[in-house]
Amino acid sequence: MRGNRRYAAGIVIADQGFEEYVQRLVRAGAVGLVHIWGSAEEALHEETVGPVWGTPVPDDLALYPSLPVISVTHHQGQLLLDIIDKQNQPVLAKISTTLNEHVASCSLPVLEIPGETDEYVLLSSHYDSWHQGMTDNATGNALCLAVAAHFHHQSQLKRGLRIAWWPGHSNARYGGSAWYADRYRQSLQQHCVAHINVDSPGCKGATEVVVNASGAENIAFLQRAVLQITGKEIRRITPLGKGGDQSFWGCGIPLHFAFREEAEIRTSQSPGSGGGWWWHTEEDTLNKVDEAILWRDCQIHIGWLNELLYQEQLPVDPAHYLRKLLEELDNLQSSLDAQFDLSEIREKLMSLEQQISAMNNGNWTPEFNVINQLVGVLHRVRYSSTDDFHYDRSYRGGAFPGLQILREQRQQTTSPLTFLAMTTQYVRQRDRALSLLTLSQVLLKGS
Repeated sequence: MRGNRRYAAGIVIADQGFEEYVQRLVRAGAVGLVHIWGSAEEALHEETVGPVWGTPVPDDLALYPSLPVISVTHHQGQLLLDIIDKQNQPVLAKISTTLNEHVASCSLPVLEIPGETDEYVLLSSHYDSWHQGMTDNATGNALCLAVAAHFHHQSQLKRGLRIAWWPGHSNARYGGSAWYADRYRQSLQQHCVAHINVDSPGCKGATEVVVNASGAENIAFLQRAVLQITGKEIRRITPLGKGGDQSFWGCGIPLHFAFREEAEIRTSQSPGSGGGWWWHTEEDTLNKVDEAILWRDCQIHIGWLNELLYQEQLPVDPAHYLRKLLEELDNLQSSLDAQFDLSEIREKLMSLEQQISAMNNGNWTPEFNVINQLVGVLHRVRYSSTDDFHYDRSYRGGAFPGLQILREQRQQTTSPLTFLAMTTQYVRQRDRALSLLTLSQVLLKGS
């Protein structure tokens, strides 16, 4: 908002419309939100503001927002702000939205190609879309179908391939994948070795390959298929965020990664569709698909799967993962009040790193073994803040998410009540991490 005027709670005009921000507005008593899009395209972008991950439990129901939220283009937003700036008194406005809240049954197609063992790789894409949704995510659905056809005609796989097409990605906030994790948890815990999510491949202009990876994947493995198909290395490998149907952190799966792509030069704020300005708009049509890029992306996925489905040894690199966790922990500590000391967690991580370094020089046995179990526990520390049977909110990402809320919360600038709540959060999340890391040490000692 512009200026320094103070009014009673009303309609808020802001350059953000994220779930956490909407929750803050509800608590503050706002009656509506006008979200101004940040880049210059004229297309209107759809988005979801509910913070509940997947199907709710009773305690979640109160978190669904009760205020109307609308989006306007950057140009429209500037015109609106100019009107308000010229007034010497509060501006009266009215916004309204239509909310369709209901329980629905959805199809969740799953294809299985068996392997020699009970282990399998889960490949997934969401099929629900905004408007035509050609690049988000019809192209992903097509890629998964092509992969299914390819491996259906191959010789006997060592590991099986399971492909799922998720409903409820946007409006149910990853409802399909969360439902699947709830219903097939034992199978996922005992047999699934990797989850690869496919969202928005084959986008016009998206020449650069980006990968979101959990951190436990061997970097040479991720690079190999991309180098072979494109002749170039991956532009950027970054940790997975809060999205992409990552509903499986409590299932102990060791490998989680997702292919992404972007234009050489970014021109839009769009987080999907390869950075294309048409993301989540009526303009996500067939002419936004580049078939050559989609074929490139399909070949890369087949390259990854060839290794995962046929090779004896999984491309897991726990030593690299632990080093990254230490870096992320140090980064988090630098932004915390001195009372929120993470040194005990750091000592546990260093001890685990030393144990890993002393084991077999990194030559892990091929079975679904203790190293894979260890990595599954580390994922719980790095990516979740709750137990294995519940889901975090769809916001507040970053490493050690249960501690992220403590960033910049200083005792001298925070009310006693708020700081007491933050201290309680710190103690519980610290001890949760220490408990899981102790379990990791026990796993290694017993190997």
